[in-house]
Amino acid sequence: MYLDIKSVFALATTCRGLSNLATNELVFRRLVERDYGINYIDNEHQTWRAFYKDLYTKAAAPCCRQLSLIPSPPSETKRVIYTAATKGPLPMRCDRCRTEIAAYLNLDTTSDRTTCRACTKKEDGVQLEISSGDLYCFDCDRKLGTDDTNKHEQSKANSISSEFKATDQEDETTSLDRRRRAEHQLYVQELRREDMSLKHYLVEKQWGRTWMLFRTREGSPLPGRITNNKLARNNGSLDPSIRLPMDKYRPSPETHADIVSEKLWIYLEKVYGVQGKAFSEDDLQFPEYARLRAYIDDYKNSILNYP
Repeated sequence: MYLDIKSVFALATTCRGLSNLATNELVFRRLVERDYGINYIDNEHQTWRAFYKDLYTKAAAPCCRQLSLIPSPPSETKRVIYTAATKGPLPMRCDRCRTEIAAYLNLDTTSDRTTCRACTKKEDGVQLEISSGDLYCFDCDRKLGTDDTNKHEQSKANSISSEFKATDQEDETTSLDRRRRAEHQLYVQELRREDMSLKHYLVEKQWGRTWMLFRTREGSPLPGRITNNKLARNNGSLDPSIRLPMDKYRPSPETHADIVSEKLWIYLEKVYGVQGKAFSEDDLQFPEYARLRAYIDDYKNSILNYP
């Protein structure tokens, strides 16, 4: 739709066939999203047409545009990260400074970043405060869903917040089954990813097998911390003699580690923790790692063999 609101009403007066444009809810939903960047509404409080009128006349209370980017209910992987941050044996660290304890979880679908208060930026948008389960928008610079905000914002923000807070009351078996399905879905999603320009990480093979059993077999136990210490030499650096897979889609049983995308690694590191270091392509810069570098390059290029 390219017409402004005045032109829409003018068009609705031209003939009987177009007269419903002035009252059509789908039309006004599109107009609200196009003109104000908001795609959510609580239908119990207001119609899309009335909501547009309030926004147009500036009669509406504050309503966060960034909240439109956040799915409701949130993904199960976000819930798992939140549970790990609130109930895990070790405090979750900020992904930016790596020193301070994380205070916020990014709710955007493209990121699982957790950050401390000092490292959270305006462009990070909507964040879940880990300690309280409340939503904050750093673009709007305020807490979301408070009594002085729009009813539609209150409804969506409180609905998302309650989904996270409900994890405390959820049955353990049900929670584990949901987590199993979510992690397998995440694995398949990253396996199908064709953008190989992103950084990749190494996951110790035996731990990877244990995680595979958890994902694919009901009743399998939850894995412990990622045993990447098995990939290191005595001084803690990556062992250059290990073997890595050369094909993304073919099993490699005789290898010491699996190669995973950065997005999958960030999730695994947060919810399981790591014994040892997080080894990535950045650790393969010295000449002694030329063979491992070749493994990584072959792995990334292998997707070209499957048109």
